[in-house]
Amino acid sequence: MTGLEADFDKARKLYPGTKRGLVPEFENFRRKYRMKGAQFVPLMVPAIESQIAYRQACDRASMWCPEWPHFQTWINNQRWTDEMPKIKTNAKRIDKCQYCDAPATIRLDIKGARCSKPDCVNKFNGIEG
Repeated sequence: MTGLEADFDKARKLYPGTKRGLVPEFENFRRKYRMKGAQFVPLMVPAIESQIAYRQACDRASMWCPEWPHFQTWINNQRWTDEMPKIKTNAKRIDKCQYCDAPATIRLDIKGARCSKPDCVNKFNGIEG
């Protein structure tokens, strides 16, 4: 096994998505990137680590994230060049009713949160009682 192949195998093993064995994946990579393969392999492990960290942050923030593509697709589309968007982690979670400070039973995206007391429901619906 060459140094390039060993480095490629390290990236392949780290990749959490669906993948095939070393031989077919490396052959596909060599066919696709004949001359530039030695330039790309060192970029793969840091990119995979970055993408794993991004997906973990998405999970913590309860954000949707697409499934991992097959490793062959990841290679063919040069996904090691993908830039991961920033995740807003400072979002304020509202756990109290905005009208009476009781524990919230309903969370509303834009309007905050409220409890289920009739007075609070009426205030939320714009009905003054």
